[in-house]
Amino acid sequence: MIDFFRNLLSSDSFMPHGHCFLWDPGVLWLTVASDALIALSYYAIPLVLFLFIRKKKNLPFAWMFFLFCVFILLCGTTHVLDVWTVWDPAYRLLGLVKAATALVSIATAVLLIPLIPKALALRSPEELEAKNQELQKEIVERDRVKKLLDQSNKELQQFAYIASHDLQEPLRMVSSYVQLLQKKYKGKLDSDADEYIEFASDGARRMGNLINDLLAYSRLESQAKEFRLVDGENIFRNSLRDLQAAIKESGAVVTHDPLPRVMGDDVQLESLFQNLIGNAIKYRGKKTPQIHVSVEMKPGEWVFSVRDNGIGIDPGYFGRIFVIFQRLHARHEYSGTGIGLAVCKKIVERHGGRIWVESEPGKGATFYFTIPEVGA
Repeated sequence: MIDFFRNLLSSDSFMPHGHCFLWDPGVLWLTVASDALIALSYYAIPLVLFLFIRKKKNLPFAWMFFLFCVFILLCGTTHVLDVWTVWDPAYRLLGLVKAATALVSIATAVLLIPLIPKALALRSPEELEAKNQELQKEIVERDRVKKLLDQSNKELQQFAYIASHDLQEPLRMVSSYVQLLQKKYKGKLDSDADEYIEFASDGARRMGNLINDLLAYSRLESQAKEFRLVDGENIFRNSLRDLQAAIKESGAVVTHDPLPRVMGDDVQLESLFQNLIGNAIKYRGKKTPQIHVSVEMKPGEWVFSVRDNGIGIDPGYFGRIFVIFQRLHARHEYSGTGIGLAVCKKIVERHGGRIWVESEPGKGATFYFTIPEVGA
């Protein structure tokens, strides 16, 4: 190895390059100064490029910049050796550096060819500015539409609340007089009259239930509480409190996994569990209702599930069941107004989650909903 480097630097019988200038001071120093300045420039360019690459994060084709740096450094080195060989004829070393420069330049050129289409696809500053302005306009338009939608939703909620509230008084009057008719004339008129009065009474009851449910739905936003850290175990226990009669009557067995603490509105979350568990009891089959509430941690969220062994749901109705006042069964089969799952959906969405169901007819149903993890 030592012999190789000694031979590389050996001048043997070569003449210094200065002989070509006849050692003319003017020509010699002009050439030396020019090569020196070129070498300094070549060494400065890679330094600037290297600093640029370090400061510019996520730079496209960064490896090509490094290859350029190597190529330019080698070019600068050839000029340094041109100065060196003016006095010391180390032409072997000069030839080796020029060969390395040639190889790197060929590699750079070959690798640069497939980059041309990608480089041409890069946006110019003018194009990026135009695109940015276009995006800004879209954002402004979306904000405008969002404000209009928010205002429209508020007006609809207010309308629903006022309409429901104002309907209660005349409905109470109708219901009271129908009850008076039942009390005073039941059995005194013909059977048709008794049946008609019963129809009117039943209609008033159903209308009252619809109005109360509509009021509850409209209040999900207007009377919502601020989110705070709440205990899932307490929410589950409280949700079962108003279901005790249905649980006892049906013999339902309701179990649950340990439930986490989450950020939310405890009253609405209790209503969510109460609706889902209540539906599991209502839509039971011939078997004793078996209902299990579980939870699983996923990235950034808790995934809750309420599983039952009831009559199940046809997959074709999955999208319909969460729409307000949508019913899958006749009133004589199952009671209700068809608003419960719409309330569940609104509560889950207000908490930043999503809700869905998996089921098959006759094989029970599992309702899933997500709640963001605390701090996610």
